[in-house]
Amino acid sequence: VLYKKGSGSKNNNVDFMSITELRKFRESKVGISRDLLNSLRTNMKKYFEKVPEFKVFPLEDYTGKMKTLDDRFLWKYMAKQQLNIFYDNNVERARNIATNLARQLKASPTIQANQIQIKLSDHACPGLNIQIIQDDYGSEEDAYEISGEEKIIQHITVQKFHQFEDGHELSDITMDSKINKVAQELVIKQDLVSQTLTPVTGDLLDTTAKYEFYNFRYIKEKPLTIQVAKISFQTDRKFSIKSEQVVLENESQSELSVICHRVYHYVLNGPKRSAANKEYRWKTVAGVISSGEGLVAIQNVERQTLPDSEWLFDQLVTDNPEKQFDVRELGRVLKQLQCKHGVEDEYSE
Repeated sequence: VLYKKGSGSKNNNVDFMSITELRKFRESKVGISRDLLNSLRTNMKKYFEKVPEFKVFPLEDYTGKMKTLDDRFLWKYMAKQQLNIFYDNNVERARNIATNLARQLKASPTIQANQIQIKLSDHACPGLNIQIIQDDYGSEEDAYEISGEEKIIQHITVQKFHQFEDGHELSDITMDSKINKVAQELVIKQDLVSQTLTPVTGDLLDTTAKYEFYNFRYIKEKPLTIQVAKISFQTDRKFSIKSEQVVLENESQSELSVICHRVYHYVLNGPKRSAANKEYRWKTVAGVISSGEGLVAIQNVERQTLPDSEWLFDQLVTDNPEKQFDVRELGRVLKQLQCKHGVEDEYSE
């Protein structure tokens, strides 16, 4: 049995790994993959030119902990600006959440220190905005107001921020992870409008300016059309975005067309592989980075990193509480340990 179906569920609910006991380990994905590999080695060895084995990847650049950043640092990028929180007057829940958010933001020491003006209204204003909406699934009317160059809007729903409807109080609302995520998205959108990188440190900016980044989005198969976007950075914190729809059957010599053709031929092996014309194959291309004439393609592959399953198996076998042993043999081993360490108490059978 290669997988265990979850009770009443259509999904595969097999644990990735369990080390609580040997049986559960062997029912997990790590244990199943180990048993499958050993079965291939034992029963199918003669059919392989090379014995199957897991590819070993050494652990590199591991710091032991994730790099952390004080989330309140984000709010300095809105310093001396107005942040407008608006809602639909016809949705009481949205009004209650907006009112509570605005009140707590005004009281926040972080907001006050950065001199951010908090406004509460029922419409978007020029500058930074947070729109509180009720996400009505299946409704023909779309409540989302589109963000633009003059009005930068980040949306939150009453469903995800319902705790603020119930008077959820914080000593400083800028310590809340959900609120900081909203602030982060606003800062990013503001940067996209101004084409400026404000949160990036000088050292990182110097490194980033050496490279150009390309993104690919599948449009249609016939004729095979790909939207290519290029983003490049300057050391003065400015960046530029260039975009073009590339039709692969045309031999255009534009920069983005040449890059797209190189990805098509050398990364996706088109036209030798018909799958290179399919959307799912282009989705595997996470992006391309260039420096001078060199290109590096970053591709999503169906590869899973596993721990050392043999070592885990050996440890669980040793520590297996269900393992049976001979009492007399245990006594003999204890006697040897007593003699070795000079313990006088005799083992009694």
